[in-house]
Amino acid sequence: MKKLRTFFILIFIFSQIVTGDAQEIRYVRQQLDILCSPDSHGRGYYKRGDRITAEHLAAEYNEFDLRSYGEDYFQDYSFNINSLENVSVKINGNELLFGDDCMMKASSGSGRGKFKPVIINAELILKPEDLFTALDDAGKMPSF
Repeated sequence: MKKLRTFFILIFIFSQIVTGDAQEIRYVRQQLDILCSPDSHGRGYYKRGDRITAEHLAAEYNEFDLRSYGEDYFQDYSFNINSLENVSVKINGNELLFGDDCMMKASSGSGRGKFKPVIINAELILKPEDLFTALDDAGKMPSF
């Protein structure tokens, strides 16, 4: 009889653990769906995706009654960012598509003019010294 009672107690405890895990998994998936949705704009600075995400997380923290180290859960910070709007790169009159045909370094400044393109292929990637030489030869504003 004692063994049977112990068995049922263990089954009850195990079922509570499994139920709790399932609820946590649902909650985590729900949060991931929200944070990864197009409405969050990649959680980046462009279109204030970082702010949208921060406000959502602050609301969740508040829901769990987490303490903040100030009046709210936010901390101000600032730095410069680039947003590639109205930018075009052309080679021999053919416009290149960003992300497919070319890449722009995120920390690049603005510029205007004609520049020597640097074609980066697997051979250059495998030989960093040749890559740096090619970039140096391109001048101050190489295109990627």
